[in-house]
Amino acid sequence: MDNDFDFIIAFDTLYTTNHIQILKAMLGLISAENQPFVAVIIKYLELNYTMQLALHIKSSAHPASHDSAFASKAHTSMPDLSALSDFLQKILPFCTEKEAGIVKQLLSMKDALDSFEQMKPLFAMLSQMDEEANNSMDLLKSFLSPSQQQIFEMFNEEMNHEMD
Repeated sequence: MDNDFDFIIAFDTLYTTNHIQILKAMLGLISAENQPFVAVIIKYLELNYTMQLALHIKSSAHPASHDSAFASKAHTSMPDLSALSDFLQKILPFCTEKEAGIVKQLLSMKDALDSFEQMKPLFAMLSQMDEEANNSMDLLKSFLSPSQQQIFEMFNEEMNHEMD
């Protein structure tokens, strides 16, 4: 091992689970006032897992079964989407195949949302152009006689009907 701390990483890898690693990665998203509570839960889960592993106790409950208590007490506000996206990227290597699929879907949805946000100015511009076009049509109709306006309306309705 090249690095003096490689043995620490090897030890941590041996005596933890992927779900505990996800909780560790999530710690940065938790408010400062709740981080000590979450750290205690993480250490408890690691101790529980280590004791089960060391004593060869086969437990039917997963060592990280306290995730729901963790989530309900620790989460006070929604993180911003960029922090959430970074978090999802970090936990991807620790996820099961099914979890990884869900994480990838969430990342894809965030990318789509980002693309939509970038397109908003274009949509606003197109909407404004449509309004201006309607105003131009009204201006054009004002120059027509009543009978010509009727013909224009009939033609316009027929065109709208064909587009539907």
